[in-house]
Amino acid sequence: ANEVGEAFRPLVPVEAVYVSYVLAIGYILADTLDKGSKGGKAGGAVFAAFGAIDTFMWQMLASVVFPSFCINRLVCLLLSLQTNPDIPELLQADWLPTAIGLVSIPLLITPLDTLAHFVLNGSFRKVRSKVLTP
Repeated sequence: ANEVGEAFRPLVPVEAVYVSYVLAIGYILADTLDKGSKGGKAGGAVFAAFGAIDTFMWQMLASVVFPSFCINRLVCLLLSLQTNPDIPELLQADWLPTAIGLVSIPLLITPLDTLAHFVLNGSFRKVRSKVLTP
């Protein structure tokens, strides 16, 4: 939801973008609680806590932080390029940065998911494996 909000940022009030973040983070919190409760049933409180923290961090990176940054910067770049008076009129359409931002979302999913795994594998998951391994 927040990626769509960032793509629409030039066309909608900023409050609409904020609502997209509330929706995305609300989903992440629900998923975190779900994974934590399943982990608690499977392996106890420590296992549940590490599973919930891992879920929260991965979801925040892969679903909020990385994609929002990329879409925001892409749309901002396109808006700044549109200020050039030499650019053809068709490329100065108000909706164009939003359309390109929306089209870029599916293209970013796999690379940003991989980046989130890479970041967590090199940090939190190393700590988790040392704590959970007897």
